[in-house]
Amino acid sequence: MARRLSSLARIFHRWTWPGRDVPGNIRGKESVLADSYCMCQNLYRISKENNMTEEIVVTFPENLKVEAKVKEFTIVTDQPEKSGGDSSAPSPFGLFTASIATCAGYFALKFCRARKLNTDGMQLVLRYAWDDKEKRYPHMEVELKLPEEFPDKYREAIVRSMDQCVVKKHILEPPSFSIRVSPDGN
Repeated sequence: MARRLSSLARIFHRWTWPGRDVPGNIRGKESVLADSYCMCQNLYRISKENNMTEEIVVTFPENLKVEAKVKEFTIVTDQPEKSGGDSSAPSPFGLFTASIATCAGYFALKFCRARKLNTDGMQLVLRYAWDDKEKRYPHMEVELKLPEEFPDKYREAIVRSMDQCVVKKHILEPPSFSIRVSPDGN
């Protein structure tokens, strides 16, 4: 992933340099306009080249509920009552932390199933605490509670397996984000 991001950064730098790959009417101008045009064109090209085919459509049904359509599933979020919501569903941050926990859990389960290890009683717990000074959760801890008969020889290996969590990898090596508004609904 890091290699892919660095190659994208090189491409981005190469094509957004002032005066490069710019239409004739602004070519040669060392301007913000030229840079902006190149950057937008390049981001569009990169998104097409990288087959950005995954899409989540979000709607706003009522009050502070937000629904996300992920393939054939609808995920509902809400805000706590103290924030003006109805507390009818997890908050988006609750889903974010749950995605970390369930991703690590998936890799633990996959590890055990591949070795035909008993998972009865196995449980994963994600812990995190708010830091008032930083205004965020600065540390998260994943604890896997193993069944009593879990073989000692696999303890380090199952931790390495959980470390493959794709959600966590996207946090450690974040994707770039672009946010835009489509006033015409397209």
